[in-house]
Amino acid sequence: VAQAIDYAIENGADVINISISMNNDNYTSIAESVRRAADSGVYIVFSASNTKTEITDNPFADIKNVYIAGAFENDNTLAGYSDYGSGVDVYRYISLVLLVVRLMPQPE
Repeated sequence: VAQAIDYAIENGADVINISISMNNDNYTSIAESVRRAADSGVYIVFSASNTKTEITDNPFADIKNVYIAGAFENDNTLAGYSDYGSGVDVYRYISLVLLVVRLMPQPE
């Protein structure tokens, strides 16, 4: 993951979306790459995970441009699988994410 973040920085990314299961060891191993990306002006959005668990802290809270995103259903309720809590910075709608993915140009 750290190499992918570094690659994105080197190739001019504005936003990096990371949607993988994370634990403290994973956070530690990518912290420097995340910090480099943020220092370069890149926004990093991590998925809050899909374990229906309360998140009370954000391991990257001290790094600007880093956000933890949970999921809402279309009726403004928390998605049944989404993590939640004070460690989650933003929530996004499931249908909006699917729409963006469908509208993105696909490689030839």
